[in-house]
Amino acid sequence: MILPFDQARSILEDAFEPHACHVERNAGLITLRIHASDSDDTFILTQVDAERTESIRALSQLILELRQELAVVLHRHQQGHGRQRSQSR
Repeated sequence: MILPFDQARSILEDAFEPHACHVERNAGLITLRIHASDSDDTFILTQVDAERTESIRALSQLILELRQELAVVLHRHQQGHGRQRSQSR
């Protein structure tokens, strides 16, 4: 069963609380903007294949990968490296 995008977007946006997350889809690709709750930093991930949100398993894997990357970015921020990270997938 294919997960409707509106439901996948809601799951993604809730998965990063307490950080604010905004998800957009355009031409089969997704952009995520995650705003760190304790700083002005924004983690931007572009060109995520929308197919990665069509099943619970694929969506769970995507969330796990993004949480790991976000943890690295936030750790670097605490050490004083950079203000924003942008990445394509």
